[in-house]
Amino acid sequence: MKRRQALLMVCGALAGTTLLEAAKSGYDYDPEFDFSKLKRYTWKTHPVMEENPRLAQVAIAGDIVMSDGNEILMKRGYIPDEFEPDFYISFFVKGTMEREEQRFDSSWYYGPGTAWTSYQTFTRNFVDGTLVIDIVDAKSGKLIWRAFYQDQVSDWKKRHKKISKGVRKAFEKFPPKKKR
Repeated sequence: MKRRQALLMVCGALAGTTLLEAAKSGYDYDPEFDFSKLKRYTWKTHPVMEENPRLAQVAIAGDIVMSDGNEILMKRGYIPDEFEPDFYISFFVKGTMEREEQRFDSSWYYGPGTAWTSYQTFTRNFVDGTLVIDIVDAKSGKLIWRAFYQDQVSDWKKRHKKISKGVRKAFEKFPPKKKR
């Protein structure tokens, strides 16, 4: 009996946690822009980072984004070039500390006069993070592509992997396929 109750509580807790940790990603781009002309790029500070210097203090995240981004782009034939880039890449990472509590009420009734009630509270601390990557045409200064990735980090030791996953997901659709 206690085994069944414990199993139900654990299953409920895991189901709730799994649903809450689902990552979201997406992208948008200018369908009129010819992405085939892009070859050389450089990284630039995102305007959000310039306006809020506190965000720039998340240096480790920035190093991961740029390192993983360079690796992905160079494998696709793009060339880093600080002096004559065709496009700029900028990004920002933002996270907020969150706390979630779930209370599970398990009540069992076995006929008249027999009842058993148990309460379990599960607490989870996590960071709700967002990564935004912008690609800007160097000639016009126009935003031509943007991707985002949102995820929750509850295990601080795995934050590097989550950031890397976000970079990979963001660049999955770059360059965008030509519409027929």
